[in-house]
Amino acid sequence: MIRTIQPQVIVAMNRREGIVYIKACNRTENKQAQTVSFDVELYTLESTTKVEPVNVEVGTNEEGGKIYEAQQLNVTRPYFKLINRRQAVYRMSTFYAMIGNVTPDQYDTVLMQQIEYVNSRPLTGNEIQKDIYFWNLTASDLENVTQAEIDTLLLPTIS
Repeated sequence: MIRTIQPQVIVAMNRREGIVYIKACNRTENKQAQTVSFDVELYTLESTTKVEPVNVEVGTNEEGGKIYEAQQLNVTRPYFKLINRRQAVYRMSTFYAMIGNVTPDQYDTVLMQQIEYVNSRPLTGNEIQKDIYFWNLTASDLENVTQAEIDTLLLPTIS
């Protein structure tokens, strides 16, 4: 998964902005059409807050064991909300000439290259891939997100 370094306008009508997380997945090859395609999913980090019972440490007993008490506290749980799914389609000959045979752990690199390519050249209207625009981002506007960072982002908070 990659993300934008700066917030992007997500909903122009109300100027809603946020960091956008982008993931390439579901690679498929169509031998008959001679194409390689990926789903490109765009997410924002959202959260829900609700009151939940939480065991809170309130002291220790004579043996040194901890004493817990169930309390009703606000728990905020972050999650990735899908805001758009696009299909990126490459001609098979172009894909293998430019990129080669990639593994799923290399999809982020391919995605950054695709975003750089799409946004760095004028579109003629004859491209096999249409309607793939990413806020005129370049590779320097994006960064990789590690699984450890994702796990940290998705940790619930209690208040």
